[in-house]
Amino acid sequence: MPRQIWGVMLLVLGTSLCAFATTTTETEWQIGDSTALPGSYCYDASAPGGTQCANSLGAGTITTTALVGSDIDVTEITGENAGVSNGLSEDLLDGELSFVTGANTGGYTWGSGMFEVTGCVTTDGTTCIGTETTTTVLVSGTFSSVSVAGGGSGSAQLVLGGLTGLIAESDITSYFGVSPSFVTPPSNASLVAQGIPASGSFTGTTYSGGADGDLAIYSTPEGWSLYSSLGLFGAFGLAGFVSRRFGMIKGV
Repeated sequence: MPRQIWGVMLLVLGTSLCAFATTTTETEWQIGDSTALPGSYCYDASAPGGTQCANSLGAGTITTTALVGSDIDVTEITGENAGVSNGLSEDLLDGELSFVTGANTGGYTWGSGMFEVTGCVTTDGTTCIGTETTTTVLVSGTFSSVSVAGGGSGSAQLVLGGLTGLIAESDITSYFGVSPSFVTPPSNASLVAQGIPASGSFTGTTYSGGADGDLAIYSTPEGWSLYSSLGLFGAFGLAGFVSRRFGMIKGV
């Protein structure tokens, strides 16, 4: 195939990949510092046995050395590079983040787990949009890693990495102009929790300082994807082959 055709094909692929990379949209869910709904964190290093932690995502107790986060206040959503709602922020009513990790893997690190955000979006401060209620599951998914840094220093940073899942409510995806599925990386949750000790259990403790941070969810636009770019590249390649095969393009 002539060098010129290869050049055109590479330019098309590069342009489409850049389009895919730069049009990834984000919704940022603010984890607020609330004294009314501070949330709680529980890690029982002695499990199984001992006090154990209540399961924030279902009935019963956690019987492994998991880290559990319950009813952590989520206050608002902001759209970033998100269509007609880009840069807009809307409040949540009774927004709460809960999660359960896998078993402890040493120190303050844990295996993969699951999370969800419940509540509803409001544009007037009092009424839920669409068909949502204050107990609606807005987001659900899993994470591949979790760690705590800075325990014992007053404020510890807790990071849930490698988020995958869905924005479950079409009212949110249509309002912010995002697709429901996550892109991971870089989707993650970063929280600042007060009162976590330097080591050991912190079972059933509710921290008066609450938590702050954000849940960053990156969504792939439904209209274009990596596969779209590769498909376009393949189509140009086939067109070039056919053109040369039948003498429409001559080699250099």
